[in-house]
Parts: sequence; structure tokens; C-alpha cells
Amino acid sequence: MNSVIFSKCLELLKTLQCRDAAEVWKNFAERPEGFADMNFEDVLEVMLTAEKNGRDRRHQETLLRLAKIPLRATLSQIITNEGRDAVFQKTLLTLSSLDFVRNGNNVTIFGGTGTGKSYIASALLRESCLHGMGGRFFTASDLTALLRELKSTPAYKTRRQSLLRQWVLVLDDFCLTEYTAEELEALYDILNDRYGKKTVIVTSQKSPDIWLENLGKTTLAEAVVERLSTNNHTLLLKGKSLRRMLDPSGEFQNSAY
Repeated sequence: MNSVIFSKCLELLKTLQCRDAAEVWKNFAERPEGFADMNFEDVLEVMLTAEKNGRDRRHQETLLRLAKIPLRATLSQIITNEGRDAVFQKTLLTLSSLDFVRNGNNVTIFGGTGTGKSYIASALLRESCLHGMGGRFFTASDLTALLRELKSTPAYKTRRQSLLRQWVLVLDDFCLTEYTAEELEALYDILNDRYGKKTVIVTSQKSPDIWLENLGKTTLAEAVVERLSTNNHTLLLKGKSLRRMLDPSGEFQNSAY
């Protein structure tokens, strides 16, 4: 290969930030015997495929980093666990297609302490990130506290717009604590922004009728509950706490889920 042409092409690939394609091009020049049976079109396809795969991988890594997922949860581990009942397995298998995310449907995960709510929410969010649909994991109390602090500032609108761009928003431990009127109003804003458009995954130890009691039985509280409990898939987790099976890395031992 002409060294001048090779150098010019390599420089162009680097300028265009095609790092994976550039790596294939370098290998082609340094070890031409490995490409002996390939014509130009074949080499070009290998270069473009490497570039696409590399960009997809980096995009996934960015989405996973920004999602702030607290547990190293995998959906496949949950689906293959025979410890869950048939209804649970069927619902989770349906969710694994991620059509609920594409359609802007919600998911509500009910269960007692340590039954796997946060783990499953983390797994669903991780799967979404791996398929190029990012999201963000919050405990409900952390998000409402953040929104309360921003409520009277210009940053509040910016934060709402930022949250709306997320394909998936996880609200972990919803209604575990009480919310102020200002927090409830901010929560309504976020849920109303996303209603029918983007997915909200809620985990809770309490049923929607208890939500309403805890939120105050106001019109605003009813609107919050309505936006969370309709257009949604429900997972009910039964049994004892599985937290004792957590290893130090945040993964569950013996396919607990």
C-alpha cells in the first residue's frame, strides 16, 4: 500500500473521530496477509462495522454511567429464576422486550422490604441502557427533595426538561416517607410531563390506596396516583427478604432473583 495514501486516510479517520475504523485500517496496513482474500468492499464493511459496534458500546457505557443504577442487576438472571411464580415470569418476560419503554408505559413493582423491587427496577433500567434508551434511577425521596430545592429557581424548568428526555425514570421506595405540599406539586409536574410519553418505574411497599392516604387525599394527590397507577404493568413480589444474599459487589448470590 502506498504509505502516503495510507497516512492521509488514517489522518482523515482520526479527524472524523472514527477510532475503531482507524484501528482496522492500521491493522490492514500492518498485517496485509490477514486481509489477503478480501476486496476493497469487504475491508470497508469490516471498518464500518467496527466503527458502529464501537460507537454503540461507548454509547451504552455513557448511558449506564449517567443512569446511576445502584445494583449490578441483570434481567436474564431474574427471568431464568424458577423461584418466582408463573404470573411474575410471564409479566417480566413481556417487559424484557422493552416495548413498554418504547410505548411510554409505566411499571409498578410492589413487595415487602428486601423482596427484590430495587433489583428488578435496576435490571429493567440497565436493559434499557444496553438498548440505547437511557434513564435515571432515583429514590423517590431524593428526587422530591431535589425538586423542592429547585422549585422557585430558573433551574427547575431545566431539570424538568432534563428528566423528560430520559426514556426511563425510576422512583424507588415511593411513599416510604411523607411529602410536603411543595414536593407533591413538583412530583405531579414530573409525572404529568411524562404521562403517556415516557416510562416511570415505581417500586413501593404500599398499594395505591395507601399512597392516596399518605399523600393526603387531595385532588393533586389523586392526580399523582392516577398517573402512576394507569397505563402500567404490575409486578407483585412475595416472600422473605433476600438482602442477606447480597454479596459485597451489590450482586445477588445463587440467582436469588
